[in-house]
Amino acid sequence: MTASAKSVAAIEAMWTTGAPAAWPDPPRRMSYTLLRDIEACPLRWALRRGEYPDVWTGEGYPSAPPLATIAGQLVHGALERILRAVGRPSNDRDGSISTRTSDESLARVVAALRALGGITAVLESLLTDVVRDWTGNPRLAPRAKEWESELRRQLPALRRRVQQLLSQVEVDNVASMAVGSEGVRPEADLNGGEGVPHALVPGIYAEVPLNDLELKWYGKADLLRLAPSEVDGDATGECEIVDFKTGEPKEDHSLQLRIYALLWAHDRRLNPGGKLASRLTLIYQTGAISVPPPTDGAELSALSAQLRERSTGAQATVEDNPPEARPSRVACEWCDVRHMCRAYWEPATQSAMTPPTSAVDGRVDVELSILKEQGVWSWLGRVMATGALTADVPLNSVVLVRARAHDAHFTHLFAEGARVRVTAGQYLAPTEESGGLPVIALTRSTEAFVVNISAPKNGAN
Repeated sequence: MTASAKSVAAIEAMWTTGAPAAWPDPPRRMSYTLLRDIEACPLRWALRRGEYPDVWTGEGYPSAPPLATIAGQLVHGALERILRAVGRPSNDRDGSISTRTSDESLARVVAALRALGGITAVLESLLTDVVRDWTGNPRLAPRAKEWESELRRQLPALRRRVQQLLSQVEVDNVASMAVGSEGVRPEADLNGGEGVPHALVPGIYAEVPLNDLELKWYGKADLLRLAPSEVDGDATGECEIVDFKTGEPKEDHSLQLRIYALLWAHDRRLNPGGKLASRLTLIYQTGAISVPPPTDGAELSALSAQLRERSTGAQATVEDNPPEARPSRVACEWCDVRHMCRAYWEPATQSAMTPPTSAVDGRVDVELSILKEQGVWSWLGRVMATGALTADVPLNSVVLVRARAHDAHFTHLFAEGARVRVTAGQYLAPTEESGGLPVIALTRSTEAFVVNISAPKNGAN
């Protein structure tokens, strides 16, 4: 097969539903995010992490997170970069941590931002890195330029979000200690050899990988502050773990921080003395919230037992190929592999959803049988199925499907007789201009996938 033919085949595979060529093995180590993903829907976790050699050479299924998620990641990344720059090591000649006034601390923050070119420059740099990654993602390639333009338009608002979150950090402490990653290496390097982390000294550290090797759990603390003791200056003073949240508060955020406190207490490389966290802080746009930390060995043991039990259960659910689907409003609404989930498109799933489903802000997921081309950028289709979260589009109804003039990507998918799943389309009421037909508009967030009718019904497709 020629290179050109391989490229065409890969594009066709990308926009066709189907199961992975190989399902992922159960994870050997667990994290808060991993556990939450598996418990929410084992099939979703497996579809995202399967092997798709016909689509691309990357790991898992090509991701397509919502723009809001990408924006949050940019804010989070900017905070990390700024905090690293704010508190470069500033020890006195005798090695003790220097004390600074509030005015000096603020000046240090301003100086760091100037050195970085300002918050907007940091965000622009991070966005450039993100866009570079998109070039190798066949799923995002058709929308890369448009999504980049939209995110650049949002930069002033993202800058304000960074400012709001940064204002919640205790600036005096940040400037009086060393912010950085000295001695802290990614979790993957913790198996020995060069670069193994050593015990942390007083200071503030961003993006700290934490590991409980016995429990087989890992995590990453956004910010970890170790205050020196007033007596000898070692790391026996207050220990605070901070987690930044760019979205709305959720009940399980507190559990996540308590898990980080457990991992810190059991991380024998970064914390050989087993020092307990004395403060846990969640920082939202609206302010900071304190979370009670585990205060003794009994609390840590109880939390370890809870995580061990949940980990065992989660790993067992993904041993089957394919794992079970657990459709729910929370799991399905922003699922980026729902076009491959057979359960999501079954009427029984929609009936079981509570409260009653309806289109979310006009967004609909529909499976269409394309009847004919109506125009250069429009088609007639019959609704054969709807996603579990779409109850407002009658089955067997005929709709007018419209793409935007520059979305040539869709013209290769909506061939007469094709069965196509449209996700995040916009449902518009009939008008005289649409010939009395309801319209499914294909927006910048819409995706379409040809249904592989011949694929085996094994939970995916």
